[in-house]
Amino acid sequence: LQPNRKSSSYLSLTKNSFPIFQFSTSNDKFPGESQEQANLRIQRGQDEEYKVQTELKKRPKNYMAHYHLGEIYRMYFRQNKEAIESYLKAIELKPLYWKAYGSLLALDPELTIKKLQEVSEKNPHYYAEYHIGIALYNLKRYEEALQRFQKTNELNPKFTADLGWS
Repeated sequence: LQPNRKSSSYLSLTKNSFPIFQFSTSNDKFPGESQEQANLRIQRGQDEEYKVQTELKKRPKNYMAHYHLGEIYRMYFRQNKEAIESYLKAIELKPLYWKAYGSLLALDPELTIKKLQEVSEKNPHYYAEYHIGIALYNLKRYEEALQRFQKTNELNPKFTADLGWS
């Protein structure tokens, strides 16, 4: 099990995960972003947040809206705590909503493992095992990751994933 290492500030293994950057505690600019770009990003985020909050007032159990709100918090505002809370709400409403796990994985691999293990204990699922494997891999727990990928294959021998490994 050898990763295809690229010079990067993050390790991205799924199409649904996003890079994790280390930021300062200020909520102004992303690396390489001008102040004008930051202001536009924040304004777009506020507009998107308003739309989603309006939808959630009408349909509070809309798991996709909770997920989208998490994406807004994470991508526009870098509010990871709020993003995690939104992803967890989406997962609470739809326990097999894999996009939410993929995004949660980018912020908190340990919490992702915990939540996926809860799902797997009730009803073993190959995609839960796959996501646990990705989380373990991101934590550099390669042997455990390999075991989870093997379990994925046992549960669904036809499943394949492009992990970007050589």
